Amino acid sequence: MICVPEYGAMIPRSYKTALKKAVRGEGIYIFDEDKKPYIDGCSGALLSSVGHGNKEIADAIYKQLTTLEFAHPSRWYNEATMEASKEVASMSPEELNYVWLVSGGSEAIESALKLARQYFVERDGVSSAKYVMIARWNSYHGSTIGTMGLAGS
Repeated sequence: MICVPEYGAMIPRSYKTALKKAVRGEGIYIFDEDKKPYIDGCSGALLSSVGHGNKEIADAIYKQLTTLEFAHPSRWYNEATMEASKEVASMSPEELNYVWLVSGGSEAIESALKLARQYFVERDGVSSAKYVMIARWNSYHGSTIGTMGLAGS
């Protein structure tokens, strides 16, 4: 393995190109150590970009962190999750008025796969022929074994 001293103990995802060190973000820009701005066009796979340094979002996160940073969803619910669920449900078609909250995209895709499979098992029995999932080849659906298998990774 190649050792790159400036990365410290971190292993980069690829050694094909050197990583730039991001020191701050503002709006659509990420700035490097030389204060050079770069448009952050990489927000698709891992997060939804709402702009770096978004004060409204930072304030909401701070408020939640100082009120209750976490309560395990298998035992608790809270006002923030109720409000978020209601907001998502209000944007969905009328017959889709419930929300299944998960920790991220990989878990969301895995849950959808299991839900679809379970529907046909319940409807047709365990010998149901409905087990094939269709997905776009070489696309990103998540980083779990199930989601990576969808794209042929």
